[in-house]
Amino acid sequence: MPIERVRSVSSTVWKKPGPSQVKINVDGAWVAAMRVAAIGVIARDQHGLMIDGCARRVEGNHTAETIEACAFTEGVRMALRNGWELVIVEGDALGIINSLNEASLDDSVAGTYLTEAWKVAQDKEGLCFHHVNREANQAAHKLAQECIREPIDFSFIDCIPPSILSIVINDAIYG
Repeated sequence: MPIERVRSVSSTVWKKPGPSQVKINVDGAWVAAMRVAAIGVIARDQHGLMIDGCARRVEGNHTAETIEACAFTEGVRMALRNGWELVIVEGDALGIINSLNEASLDDSVAGTYLTEAWKVAQDKEGLCFHHVNREANQAAHKLAQECIREPIDFSFIDCIPPSILSIVINDAIYG
């Protein structure tokens, strides 16, 4: 089943990917006053079941744009590590999606992060980027926010973090 390379949707509800597809939701969180940034990434299969994920702080002097770019790049890396063929990387950062779609990458820090994701997308036809509203990206958003509050980095494959369990279950049932 072919998938659109780039799409923007106004849905406020997370939607399951199609058959044989994986959807990776990504989000970045940044608190300028604390100089703290974090990303949340969660991958789910066609049934809405979580199959991989991570949340971690990202060192360095970031902006909202650079941390979102970092989250998208981490989503692409996750797809590559797992060897998934049909992948939707989805997030709520429209500017990042537009940069990836238009190949308008520059020498900024965000552009540097996005160059890696863009190069992979050019070589991997089954990889695409979708924009959704924050409400449809709750699990990734909550992971990133949680990592801002608690300075722990974690990866999870078989165990859904308790903080997003109800979101993942709700998405799987109603998505």
